[in-house]
Amino acid sequence: MSGLRIAFVSSELASDEQPSGGLGNYVRRTTRALALAGHHPEVFTLTDGESDAFERDGVRVRRVRRAVARPWMRALLRVLRVLGLRALHPALLMLQDARALARAVADAEREAPFAFVQSADHLGVGLFIASSPGRPHLVRCSAVNELWAEANRERSPRMRWVSRLERASAARASRAYAPSRFVADQLRARYGIDAAVVRPPVFREVAPRGDVPAGLPKRYLVHFGQLNGCKGTDLVAEALPRAWSQAPDLAMVWAGPDRTRHFDAWSRAWGPRREQVTWLGEVAKADLYAVLRGAEASVLPSRVDNLPNTAIESLLFGVPVIGSDGASLDELIEPGLSGELVPIGDPDALAEAMLRAWRGESAARKGFAWRSEIAEAMRPDRAVEALLALAGVGDPARSAPEDAAGEAAQHR
Repeated sequence: MSGLRIAFVSSELASDEQPSGGLGNYVRRTTRALALAGHHPEVFTLTDGESDAFERDGVRVRRVRRAVARPWMRALLRVLRVLGLRALHPALLMLQDARALARAVADAEREAPFAFVQSADHLGVGLFIASSPGRPHLVRCSAVNELWAEANRERSPRMRWVSRLERASAARASRAYAPSRFVADQLRARYGIDAAVVRPPVFREVAPRGDVPAGLPKRYLVHFGQLNGCKGTDLVAEALPRAWSQAPDLAMVWAGPDRTRHFDAWSRAWGPRREQVTWLGEVAKADLYAVLRGAEASVLPSRVDNLPNTAIESLLFGVPVIGSDGASLDELIEPGLSGELVPIGDPDALAEAMLRAWRGESAARKGFAWRSEIAEAMRPDRAVEALLALAGVGDPARSAPEDAAGEAAQHR
């Protein structure tokens, strides 16, 4: 059991210097947890620069140059554009990246076998990684693209290609799994994919800075992560004027990238009160943790999500979360203890919850110790056990995926 060599294939990997989304943070945390448990995880990921390899936090990282960064691929894309075949670009790039990653994994396996390979469904990076006798291939499913696209109002050929190839990669795997019951249920209902539920390991990768960054309000609510429709950022923007009508001093800090470029429009709609929202953009994790630790509550009303890191990190710091009653936030938040749940897409209910947090009227108060069944499942040692059990290389008596546990409970 000890000293297993395990491959992780991902389109991204978080670091202290380079912020990342949920997938990159998951890969970093899981590989670190495995390394601390005495295993030998290796990450295969993509880069815009030259292919290279290095070690970070006891984890071997092999980076493969993206297809779009290669001159011959850029030339081919120009030809396809001239021929009116630009719609093929997304699929071509995804397939080429997946092939390159599969070759890198195969080359590494010639050095020594892996106990199993885990790839992300994101961008179909594991599409060409085959299972072999004694070496399963697991696919971790991060999203259900149709739901995410609808929440972000995205309608594009690229999204259709991405969805098809991601589902194909999950269907070809030895086993698919998701971090949340929400995503697992959606995969089963929409695509017939029987996905297990395996919770991710959680811990603070870095210590927060000693002080809150200069220029922030003395008291504030915080909204952070990706600023988009999936995360309910537009709902926060709409709820703010309603909250200000009753609490004119309410202040917020936002942090994260605005890739949809909507912040300026929201800011104009707030009129004179726009100065009461401080937007920091993307910040380093240590600074973000300092901002989070200073907040009265986190406002995270996602329309769709998958156990968001924003909520998990808030709970780890004892900061109450105002989140959606659904979309996996309800799997994390215990109303009255660690936060409040509001109906999805309801800015009035969101404004009322923000007011209660601001006035100190919410039953969930800052400074709690996060203790719950899901918090226990996400302890690094427990999360590692569950992942190894799913791959068939752990002790099934010690930990099992939640779908199996649920079935056992139903037959008691």
